[in-house]
Amino acid sequence: MHRQSDDPAVLGARRRRGAEGKVGQYIFISTISVYAANDAPADETAPLASYTGKDPMAETAETLRASAGELYGPLKAASEREAQKRFPGMTTIIRPGLIAGPGDETDRFTYWPVRLARGGDVLAPGDGTDPVQFIDARDLADWTIRMAEARAVGVFNATGPAAPLTMAEMLRGIAAATKSDAKLTWASTDFLEANKVSLWSDLPAWVPVRSDSAGLARRGIRRALAAGLTFHPLGTAAVDTLAWFRQQPAERQAKLRAGLAPGWGGPRCWRLGRRAGPPRADLDDAEPCRRERQGADAPAGGGEDGVGQGGGHAWHSHFADPANPRAGRLEEDRLDWRRLLQAQ
Repeated sequence: MHRQSDDPAVLGARRRRGAEGKVGQYIFISTISVYAANDAPADETAPLASYTGKDPMAETAETLRASAGELYGPLKAASEREAQKRFPGMTTIIRPGLIAGPGDETDRFTYWPVRLARGGDVLAPGDGTDPVQFIDARDLADWTIRMAEARAVGVFNATGPAAPLTMAEMLRGIAAATKSDAKLTWASTDFLEANKVSLWSDLPAWVPVRSDSAGLARRGIRRALAAGLTFHPLGTAAVDTLAWFRQQPAERQAKLRAGLAPGWGGPRCWRLGRRAGPPRADLDDAEPCRRERQGADAPAGGGEDGVGQGGGHAWHSHFADPANPRAGRLEEDRLDWRRLLQAQ
């Protein structure tokens, strides 16, 4: 089995020579970021990204980081092709989406149980109807083992849940499971974009339907379900993740690695409209993002990167509970952006 965290040139010459003729099944953990386009739903038959560099086997972890993630999908796609070429008829390719659950060092799911458990006003993205997909690491690991035991081969998107899930359903499910009294305040995509609040990293797991990355949360998983992929309930994943996080050292708990950070508008590296391209659904090592979260690139004076500068900048759009459009609406001057952002 080849792991997602290994070097980008996944099937180097030495590994090929050592494995060919000696294995009955080759399992490659790929990514849902291998697709050529991310703007629409896709199953495993959709076209893959093309690697346009000089030599995929010459790429390193350093060149991957330097590309701001742009090489990630194409290299995974190239690795898939190489695996199928070297191990024809015996390759299992698994394409995970956002990986969540206890042990999540990225906090891209963890942010929500932690934030909702704290209560108060919680900024929620869009109108609540955007789809969400993720997979508990325990479900992914268990299913991968069963695929190996069954010698099942083929290509499989591996994300969940089994039935469509919206952002509102996810946040309310997490709140219920963690017994949170938090109040969700929904901000329109237009408003968030105008204020440079980014999808995916500032508000984790959120990919608006209208974005050019909308397909990241709408991958077809029919093949995986038919092959026995099952899922922990959302509430179980949330509670277990929160319990794990609360067991971490104080310095780890003090600074979440994803989500809006108190005092400024969050990392800029994955913002909507960035020239480097769309977010990568399961990029493990985003060094520029990590540096920004640690404050290396935070604006001087501790401001919000242009959001709410000068104090009383108010929200300039309306918000509504998607289950009840008339409930919880806030006029322009009723809620201060700075106060809510600081509360995150």
